[in-house]
This record gives sequence, structure tokens and C-alpha cells, in this order.
Amino acid sequence: DTPEWAEAGLVAAESLPPIHLFHGTEDQAVPSWSSVRFAKKLKDVGVKNVTLDIRPGFTHTLPILEGPMRGECDMQVELILPYLFGKDAA
Repeated sequence: DTPEWAEAGLVAAESLPPIHLFHGTEDQAVPSWSSVRFAKKLKDVGVKNVTLDIRPGFTHTLPILEGPMRGECDMQVELILPYLFGKDAA
């Protein structure tokens, strides 16, 4: 790494929009530790606005398949509204 690349990396990190990582502990397709590790790496390189949301019991497809098929609320909307509009939005 050269000083120029390090500076370019800092500029890129500062230019990123807020990042919200959502993961379930029961995800068998992608282990939740991958999001924990990714969030740490983002913060390590200077990304300031990273949110890590690990949900106990959630699988990989719960918010998009299993929940809606059981007639539960639209979990994706329920999860994203507070992120977009504040905690009281959902």
C-alpha cells in the first residue's frame, strides 16, 4: 500500500452512504459471523456509519419467504422503515 492508495481509501470510506447489515443467527446459507466480520472491516478502514443488526432465530429467507408465506407482516418493510425514518416509523 502506498500513501496515495491509503488516502484514496479514506476518501472512498467517507463517501459511502450509511450501511445497514441485517443478519439472522439461524442463517444456514451465510453464517452471521460473516456480517460481524464485514462490519468490523468496514469500520477498520474508516467507514463511519455502519449498523449491524443481528436477529436471534432469523434464517436466511425468513423476512422474504417464510414469514410472508405464514401470513406474518412484511418483515422487510418493518425492518427498513425505522432505519429510513427513525425508530418510531414502524
